[in-house]
Amino acid sequence: MLATEVNRTGSHRASTPASRRLKTVARLVISVTALAWFISQADWRSLVAALTNVRGWLCVAAVAVYCSAQIISSYRWKLLAQPLGFREPIRKFVALYFVGMFFNLFLPTSMGGDLARAWYLGGGSGRRWSAAFSVVSERFAGFVALLFIATLA
Repeated sequence: MLATEVNRTGSHRASTPASRRLKTVARLVISVTALAWFISQADWRSLVAALTNVRGWLCVAAVAVYCSAQIISSYRWKLLAQPLGFREPIRKFVALYFVGMFFNLFLPTSMGGDLARAWYLGGGSGRRWSAAFSVVSERFAGFVALLFIATLA
């Protein structure tokens, strides 16, 4: 069975395995090229000097706390998206949350990740507005929680 894609005019067309492979190869080439450019621009001496003073266990603990916070936020997003008809498993929400965080870090906007999360959650279901609403409500819930913590502090 062929997958369908939506072109710019909104009509559906079948995508062949060859076209999907070509897209995958193009993405891989672009990613490797960008990574090679970033590596070539790095000041390796300064990086090594900075890393020699880092305590490894603190880095592991920081990554664990960060990942835990993202998973908890993903679960909150799942709870807010369920009444809107999104019944995907938690692993999809976690994956999309990390995709959104990637876009937030590497796009020149803090909303790029939110747009990516809504886009991917809505997918081909035609429920992109519901997906966007779920993302906005998750952001708002996080803002309210932040205000509550700030008030307590």
